[in-house]
Amino acid sequence: MRQKADYLTSYVHLQKLRFGEQIRVAFNMHISEPEKTLEPMLLVPFVENAFKHSSGKAGDAEIRINLVSDEKKLDLSVYNTYDPNVQRQDEHHGIGLHNVQRRLALLYPDKHQLCISQFENTYQVILQIQFK
Repeated sequence: MRQKADYLTSYVHLQKLRFGEQIRVAFNMHISEPEKTLEPMLLVPFVENAFKHSSGKAGDAEIRINLVSDEKKLDLSVYNTYDPNVQRQDEHHGIGLHNVQRRLALLYPDKHQLCISQFENTYQVILQIQFK
């Protein structure tokens, strides 16, 4: 788990450098059992999407990422603001999210909950995985 968390931390730091003051980013992580295993790159698409769809031009652009893991479960929440007036034309729209949902169903059947909510100008993902 520690290696996946380190990758996620590095990715967030890189994006913070890229966007600078355009986007406020809050990243909190607490992993009490670093020996636990998690499938590689499972969490990254949620964080990538937050940066991809959050726009610094939207005014108060914000991303909040919380990752908490212990011996029993992992909780991830990713929240971002976006500009609903900006149409993103992407030929691969939704494929990454769909692939993650399929991977979760295959790897953690009946052991995960994924809730994706979209409001006026906010998007939130909440993922919980129960460890075996």
